[in-house]
Amino acid sequence: MRAIAPLPTTVQPLPQSRIIPTDTSFQSLTVNFYQSPDKHQMKFLGLVLAFSAITQSICQAQARPQKTARGDSAKVTCLELHQKSRTYGNVRVLINDYYLKISQTDGSTIILSKAPDWDLYCINRLTHTYARSERSKPSPFLGQTVAAMEGVDFSKVRWKVFEKGKIAQLNASHLVDAGVANPARYENSGYQNLENELKERGFWVSEEKLCLAQPANHLSTLVLLPKTDRIPLRYFHRSPGGSKCLVLETLASKKVQVDRSEFALPKGYKQTKSEFDNGLSETGVMDILKGQ
Repeated sequence: MRAIAPLPTTVQPLPQSRIIPTDTSFQSLTVNFYQSPDKHQMKFLGLVLAFSAITQSICQAQARPQKTARGDSAKVTCLELHQKSRTYGNVRVLINDYYLKISQTDGSTIILSKAPDWDLYCINRLTHTYARSERSKPSPFLGQTVAAMEGVDFSKVRWKVFEKGKIAQLNASHLVDAGVANPARYENSGYQNLENELKERGFWVSEEKLCLAQPANHLSTLVLLPKTDRIPLRYFHRSPGGSKCLVLETLASKKVQVDRSEFALPKGYKQTKSEFDNGLSETGVMDILKGQ
């Protein structure tokens, strides 16, 4: 039987173990702990904390409104109302907690107000002018002027809900004066002045508080209705002959998103002393009041 040759004793030695250097690109993110008993554990925790801080910073940057060549691109969510009033005719209303804008759809007048001061601005697109009424020192605007002429003061009236319904897809409440209201007289066609009529016949507002009190009350005052912290929706006045005359009607409503620039004063417009300066009466606003 043939003998098997022994294995050679000159086998090549195994290569020396090689330590791959660590990636140094994250060295600036490490956190040094003093008197650390376990350097590896502390270094790992430092990397975790640093990565968490970077992630939070990225999320915050993404949450901020993006800038474009046209400026701030942030949108504003508002309730859009299409109303008809004896004060301003057909209007488009944009309203939320921070803004109120009333734009005539068949005229040239815009009423604008916004937080935090809630001053009123009456803008005339025909004459490129605007008038300002400070909230702390209100000057007579059209709605305020007419209300003063009517002798209306509802600051101490307690309103109660007479009935509920829907107006332009909004939940609505019919309010009457809790002290003197007589629902049986609601269909009475006899002549009453505006103050007694509003108390006894009542008017309609949104059932819920759809925005803060200030913009809702601004809108109420401008359309000749009492302040209730709700959005005004409907009211018809009885003429001396008994016929119904429109004071306010809400035709449609929806939630919309608009550019924040919708609520900025137009550039290049000149400020005037009152809303009636520079031909505002020629815009058709005053004509609406005639014959009412």
